[in-house]
Amino acid sequence: MTLATSSARVPLDRAERLLHKLCHHFAIKVAVTEADGWQHVAFPYGTCRLRAEPELLVLEAEADVETDVDALRRVEAVVGQHIELFTRKQGAVTVDWSTAS
Repeated sequence: MTLATSSARVPLDRAERLLHKLCHHFAIKVAVTEADGWQHVAFPYGTCRLRAEPELLVLEAEADVETDVDALRRVEAVVGQHIELFTRKQGAVTVDWSTAS
């Protein structure tokens, strides 16, 4: 198994509220659990850990790229697009992922 990881820090006024909204939405289709202050979203192709800090949403994505080279990008795209969708009334919110080296 070859795991690839990436992370993002998204400045938001209401990060805690968005975290709750995202997890509730994702839980309709995939498993969402909480551990050690993080919310864990388990997609079929990878996982994303989310945590709210004051005015900041912290994201950590992980996927096995040995069997699916696009898996990490899918996790990033799904989470990022949902954040952008749920914050569209606040103006332009962009999720910029950084890949771990």
